[in-house]
Amino acid sequence: MTNEIIEQIPECVRFNDEDAQALLRNKDVLLALEDGLVEGFYNAVYSYSVTRAVFTDDERAAREQTLREWYRRTLNGPFDDAYWKWQTFVGLVHIKRKVNNAMVSGMWGWILTYLSENALEHLDKTEAKAVIKALHGLQAAVMALISESYLRNMFIAVDKASGIKEALLMRLVNIEIDGMLEDARSDSAL
Repeated sequence: MTNEIIEQIPECVRFNDEDAQALLRNKDVLLALEDGLVEGFYNAVYSYSVTRAVFTDDERAAREQTLREWYRRTLNGPFDDAYWKWQTFVGLVHIKRKVNNAMVSGMWGWILTYLSENALEHLDKTEAKAVIKALHGLQAAVMALISESYLRNMFIAVDKASGIKEALLMRLVNIEIDGMLEDARSDSAL
């Protein structure tokens, strides 16, 4: 599943070896940002009632450690099959925890802003641009893996629980979507 998902990302924005090298080359500067990244990330998550509802107060330290481990592993490489499969696994964890794709996408935006601003402040212009490009490629890959594996694993779970195959479920969904589109067009200027 992991490779199939990555292959859906257009090559011009797909995380590549050049991106990996930019992160690895600048890892000391980026690793120095870890405490601010982790604290800021979870301050944002816990300060918003919708995302806070996913977590309990007593688990913050454990979740912060998970983010630290991801960040360190990311900045130390390698970006091999095991790394990308781990990102796909996160999609399953998110289903279980009720962390939806809007939450993940929003917090990726937070990560990109934090790291991009710091890259511009702490690196020369050429390296900052390379790191920012790499971060965007990484975000595209990780978001694709998380969101698509979230969807695909939901289909698998529905099939296992009910026997409804993905093809049938998609036909039913498409029928309903056609009706929803028709309603939306008649209710607005679409």
